[in-house]
Amino acid sequence: MIAAFLHCSGFRVLQMADVFRWSDYCLIQQSAVFNSKAVSQSHETAAYFEEVTKADVASSPIFILDELIAATWSEDLKEAAEKIDVPFETLNSWRTGRPKPSLRDLAAIRIVAKRIDLGTPLIMMALGVLARSDFQLDGCSVDIEDELNKALDIDIL
Repeated sequence: MIAAFLHCSGFRVLQMADVFRWSDYCLIQQSAVFNSKAVSQSHETAAYFEEVTKADVASSPIFILDELIAATWSEDLKEAAEKIDVPFETLNSWRTGRPKPSLRDLAAIRIVAKRIDLGTPLIMMALGVLARSDFQLDGCSVDIEDELNKALDIDIL
């Protein structure tokens, strides 16, 4: 894996690869799951990712899909898929885990995250695209703010 080769967290690799966009951070600020008033604005993103690692949504795609059905006022997943213009097969594969969701699904993940107002990282955790181990280095939790700063300091040519 790239993180092991670079001897850094998977989270930092995702940051360097620009997996998270400005719109993802805007969702962080708007998310009902996260209370941004409890932290200063400069530490908001780090605090959010700390909460993501503590959230008990890892490998819970059914919860995410149920939230999507409710958020779209749909009868079932197929109707929800039609309403958000994401292929039903993609969403159904998240339910069954075959094939396992990956970064290839990032566009669909962003659409779902925006629709259910949970934030892309939480959706990625629930689908198993992000894992708690992505927030660790050598078995120890990383300092999220430090990882964000280090990722921003890297110039990829």
